[in-house]
Amino acid sequence: MKIALIIGHDANEQGAYGNMGKSEFDFNHEFIRDLFFLRLLPEKHEYNRFYRSANIDDYGNKMIDLHKKIDEWGADVSIEFHFNSFHRAEVTGNEVLYCSSAGMKIASKLNDAFINNLENKNRGIKKVSGNDRGAGFCCRGKSLAIISEPFFGAHQSKFSHDGNQRKALFDSFVEFLNSL
Repeated sequence: MKIALIIGHDANEQGAYGNMGKSEFDFNHEFIRDLFFLRLLPEKHEYNRFYRSANIDDYGNKMIDLHKKIDEWGADVSIEFHFNSFHRAEVTGNEVLYCSSAGMKIASKLNDAFINNLENKNRGIKKVSGNDRGAGFCCRGKSLAIISEPFFGAHQSKFSHDGNQRKALFDSFVEFLNSL
């Protein structure tokens, strides 16, 4: 199976910032780099990293360009890595966004891995469509596309290199990938 790992946002529009001052783009770039560097990705799949083009201004055109690259590579599953933005510490949780019924099955597997590994409130899986947040990614392309939101930015330090949930976050993705 070919798995596309997409860093959410881009170098010009880096997304939300967490309590350690890292953007979604920087945090997830490092996280995916570490998945490869630490050789944590299950060998039964083939993986490729993808980025949104920072040279395209329009979000819709960015998604068209991104999915064109993913489709040309032949991905079966595409996961865009994000985290939720919020600055109140009492807000916590993980969620996974999807568009299609087949995407729902994949989203459920990732959400189950989050439930099994993270010390988070389960916010569940959420279907997106039309102009919903995430629909531009989840509802395009040939692959089953989902968006991973494993935590809120107010808790970024727990999931950073020195955080007590970093290994659990790695374990969540390894468990998920092994389930495919």
